[in-house]
Amino acid sequence: MAERNPTFTPAITSDTIDYKPMSLLAVAGLVVSSLYAAFVLLSAVIALVKGQPFFVPGWMFFVPVLGAVLSAAGLWEINSAEGTKAGTKVAKWGLWLSLLVGIGYFTYQTFTGLAIVQQASHFVMQKDAKQGESGFFPLIQSDRDVDVDTAFLFTVNWAERSNAQPGRPQGMAMLDQPSATWPKGRWTQFLESHLVRLLRQSPPSATKIEELGVTEWSYEQGSYKIVRPYRITTPDGVYEIVLIVSSQEAEAEGERRRWKIDFNSATPLVPSERTAEGLRKKSLREHSFDFLHDPKYGFFDKLAKRQPVGAWLATQMPSERKQLAERAGEVLALTPLVLAAGGAAAVDLNATQHEGLLEVFLPGYKPLAKAAEYFQNLDGFRISSADYRARVQALALQALTPEKLGLHPFKELVFDETAPIQMKNGEILISHPFEILLNLEDQKAGSMGIILHGKAVLAASDKLDPSSATADQEWRVARVEFVRATPLPAGQSMKAAAR
Repeated sequence: MAERNPTFTPAITSDTIDYKPMSLLAVAGLVVSSLYAAFVLLSAVIALVKGQPFFVPGWMFFVPVLGAVLSAAGLWEINSAEGTKAGTKVAKWGLWLSLLVGIGYFTYQTFTGLAIVQQASHFVMQKDAKQGESGFFPLIQSDRDVDVDTAFLFTVNWAERSNAQPGRPQGMAMLDQPSATWPKGRWTQFLESHLVRLLRQSPPSATKIEELGVTEWSYEQGSYKIVRPYRITTPDGVYEIVLIVSSQEAEAEGERRRWKIDFNSATPLVPSERTAEGLRKKSLREHSFDFLHDPKYGFFDKLAKRQPVGAWLATQMPSERKQLAERAGEVLALTPLVLAAGGAAAVDLNATQHEGLLEVFLPGYKPLAKAAEYFQNLDGFRISSADYRARVQALALQALTPEKLGLHPFKELVFDETAPIQMKNGEILISHPFEILLNLEDQKAGSMGIILHGKAVLAASDKLDPSSATADQEWRVARVEFVRATPLPAGQSMKAAAR
C-alpha cells in the first residue's frame, strides 16, 4: 500500500508590519509648543520691522507651560506603555521647544522689565544734575519754586514741557488754563495737591520716601507703563500713594526715552498712620476751619451780611476780643448820651456815623467802606488772561464796597487736611481757600463769569491745646489774599458755580 505524503504548509515569506499607535499627548504637546514658538517668532519679526520692543499677552505665559506638560505627559505615557506606543521624538521635540522658547522669552521679558523699572525709578527718585530730566520727589522737596515747577513739568507731555518756563508765572500760564470741568488749571492743581503740600511742609531731612513693589508694568500703544506704590514717612505720619509712570519713546535717532508722571491717575494720598504731632496738626486745621465758619465770628459771613464789627473782631487777638466787643457796644450806646449832655439834642446816628465813631475810639477798626483793606494782593494775583487783569481788579474792589458786599458771594471750600500750616513768631498759621464769583462784561464774549481765588490765613498761639473746649475760638484772621483769577468753565452758570 502506498504511503501518503504528509500535508505541506508553505512558508510565509512576506514582511511583518509592527504597528504602534502614536501618543496623542506627545502630538498635542508639539502642536501647542510649535504654535507658541511661531507666534513669538512672528511677533519678534514684526517688532523688528517697526523698531519697537515686542511683548506677548501675559496670559500666554501658560501656553509653553501647557506644551511642556503635555509633552512630558506624552513621554511618561510612552515609557509606561512597554513598547506599545510611539512618539518619543515628537514628545522630546515638544518638550525642548516649549522650554527653550518659553525660558528664552521669559528671560527677555524679565531683563527688559528690570531695565525699564530701573529707569522709571531713577526718574522718580533721583535728581540728575546734568540733564535735569529726573528727580520728581527731590524736586518737590526743594525750597526753590523753579524746582517745584520742574517737577510739575514731569507730569505733562514733552512737547508741552519743552516750551514752558519754570520759575516764571508767565511762563507757566499756558499750562494753567482752566478746563471745562475744573476751574483750576493743571499747574495750580499740582501745587495744591495733597502730595505736594505734604512734601513741601515736611523737612527733607526728616522725610523718607520708599519704593514698594511694582504692581504692574506693561507696554501699551508704544509706551511703557509702570504702576508702583510709594510709602512716605514724615514727622506727621506715614502715607502711601500709587503713581503711574509712563514713557515717551524716542521718535528720531539720537533722542532719549523720556518719562512722565500720570498725575491725574495717581491714587489719593492715604495716611496709614499718624504721629502725635500729625494728629495735633490735623486737629488744629479742623479748629481753624471751624472758626472761619463759626456763626459768631465767621469772617466772610459777617462781611456778606454787612456786619463790620463782627468781621473786624474776627481779625483781633482772641484774648482781646471780648473787651473790644464790649468797648464797641459802649461807644455805640453812649455817644448819643454824650452829645445830649453837651447841650446838643439827642440824635439817631446812621450806620455810617456809627462806623465813624468806632473808627475814632477803636484803633485799627475798619468800617465797611474800608473792607477792601482786609484783602491783599489785589494787583498781583495770577490771571490766565493778562488782558483782563485791570478789569478784574476793578471788579474785585467794586465787589468789596458797602453797596456790593453780599451780592458777590464768598464761597468757602471744603476742609482740606493738608491745608498749609507753619509755625512763625510764636504763632500757628493755617491757610484755607475761598472764592468770589464776579461777572465780567466783555464786548466780544458778552457776560463772562470770573472766579477770584484767594486764601484766608488763620493764626493762633503755638501753645494752643487742640483738645481744649475753646480751641475753635482761639483764632484770628491774620490776612486775606487773592491768589489768582480764572474764567468760569464754559457751560457753567454763575448760579451753579455759587452752590
